[in-house]
Amino acid sequence: MRKVFAISISVLIFIGEVAFSSLNDSMLGKFLLISVMPRPDHPFSAGHAQNALDYSLESSWLAHPYREDNADWLPGGGRAIPHEKNPAYVFFVHPTAYLGSEHWVGTLDKDTATEENRQWTMANQASVYNGCCEVYAPYYREVSIATYFETDLDVSAPAIDFAYRDVARAFDSFLQQIDENAPFILASHSQGTMHAQRLFQAVIDDSPLRQRLVAAYLVGGTVREHLFSSHYKNIGICEKPNDLHCVIAFDTWRDDVRAKNSVPNWVGDDYRRNNDRWLCVNPLSWEYNEEPVGRRQNPGSMPLQNDYNLYSIGGDVPVGISWGTSVEPVQGVASAQ
Repeated sequence: MRKVFAISISVLIFIGEVAFSSLNDSMLGKFLLISVMPRPDHPFSAGHAQNALDYSLESSWLAHPYREDNADWLPGGGRAIPHEKNPAYVFFVHPTAYLGSEHWVGTLDKDTATEENRQWTMANQASVYNGCCEVYAPYYREVSIATYFETDLDVSAPAIDFAYRDVARAFDSFLQQIDENAPFILASHSQGTMHAQRLFQAVIDDSPLRQRLVAAYLVGGTVREHLFSSHYKNIGICEKPNDLHCVIAFDTWRDDVRAKNSVPNWVGDDYRRNNDRWLCVNPLSWEYNEEPVGRRQNPGSMPLQNDYNLYSIGGDVPVGISWGTSVEPVQGVASAQ
């Protein structure tokens, strides 16, 4: 029964995550422009951040099963199953929404482009889990996109650590809010994976929680393979579609682009960035190998709903994005290897 449950999850997650970690050419060009924007002109200070959130409050969550939100959209229209009918829970950590460089840590304010981007991640990423699970996704005081273009981790690591501690507090509250001993999924993308990878290592891997973990989907964060032998003690790589209590990770690149420029990984006591071999579990076959899987075997990918607000020039100003019914998945969009 649990293996059937895991397979159904993997189909849903493919429908979302592969498409949503890709960028069209226009968006890619804007991200390249962001990469040459100036860094904050001062060291990180917690004094520049807004007050910590109280995760016992629904308002501290971007997605919460006891209210309607953008994580509720279903492919082809409609809203998610009522909360009491889902058998498991998801803790989803969103990617970078704050694209400014005024400070190392972003804003929690709602009337901002940053908030529009957070809502985009709920509609286009977190929503893929609502067919199987109750989705929890916390607000957190994330680091700026500038953090990724800072080559000196001594400069950026304090801000990364600060953001992670919000995620860790939110996860602790998540465990208190869900059913005792209930199964859960850890899911994330990009910056979210940087924090979820540390959370997995520090809190889940060597605790009884690992038996409740259905799987960890650590997407778009260049998770290193060697961590499973050097730092993770119990949980391994998902090698087959039926595997449970394991990690799935992959990164999305065009066929003609050589993967590089890794995201910092937590390695037990600090953050390190290198290009050691990255983990890739094929999101079409759900197997851990180098066998290519063609487009015809792609069951479907969801077209993006709206564009990211890439506001690096002009300030953190919303453009008034509205949200509506999701369209049907499109088959055969992407191959994977």
